[in-house]
Amino acid sequence: MAARLDHMAPNWQRDLSSAPGILPRPLYRYLWIEAPHCLPRLCQQWYRGSTLDPRGLAMPASYVAALKAAATPMLLGLARAPFRANETSYAAESLAEVVYRKTRALDRRSIPNMPGAERTLLAASLAAARCAARPLRVIDLGGACGVHYAVAQLLKFPLRWAVVESPAMATRAADLASDELNFFSDIRTANDWLGGVDLLFSSGTLQYMSKPIEALSLTLSLSPPVVVWTRMALVEDGRSVTKTQKSWLSENGHGSMPPGLKDGMVSYPITKLPRSDFLRAHADYELLVEFGAPSAGFIFVRRDN
Repeated sequence: MAARLDHMAPNWQRDLSSAPGILPRPLYRYLWIEAPHCLPRLCQQWYRGSTLDPRGLAMPASYVAALKAAATPMLLGLARAPFRANETSYAAESLAEVVYRKTRALDRRSIPNMPGAERTLLAASLAAARCAARPLRVIDLGGACGVHYAVAQLLKFPLRWAVVESPAMATRAADLASDELNFFSDIRTANDWLGGVDLLFSSGTLQYMSKPIEALSLTLSLSPPVVVWTRMALVEDGRSVTKTQKSWLSENGHGSMPPGLKDGMVSYPITKLPRSDFLRAHADYELLVEFGAPSAGFIFVRRDN
């Protein structure tokens, strides 16, 4: 560690890519994502010999000494730097490339143990039970490069799976398409390809759309018999709340960061809808199951089916 620090230059723009390996990852994440305004004060604490940041994240004494000797100039540079200097948008090609390569490298044996796999299987099974002897037609809103399709394949029944994504993601995933799986950036085009929809499935996506209420209305206008939302972000009452969310590129998709790709920050707006507005939009549906607190997941079944 000391050897690496000794060779660091105080130019934050050049050294930013190596900073996650120098600082403890939770502390680095806190500084960059949650409280960049605290950097000058934290640097002063470290220089005085403090081993704690404001949240109580412990730093070994050897770390403090190394930071005092070599890293403090860099950190002061970070504090003065524009916070958005190393960020990209959700639609950026870099994010699509990371998710695409993670999906290509997915170990099929790990699929049953992926977070949320059980809800994908439940959604597909419930919708398939309502189908005749034909493939289950699914619109997967925000399905990345088809990871939910990979989960549903475990059920061994015929599928027609349309992923609706950002243009960058849909374009990058195009070579993964097959007779069963296809990628679109427009939901109506996806519905046309399917010839109708039996299941709308969406995991952690609606809140990241630019106009979530409009997107919700458009989606439900297709009249899917079964609608499943998971990993939702809602507020109990009042008005919608829009904030900026930041994450590492490596935190998107399932699996570790693909070799040869540089990690970095992505930034995108997140809008938390009022729970009452979200439920009101499903006036033609019966709420069959709600998972956990109001921010978890919902299964709706259309009343006329």
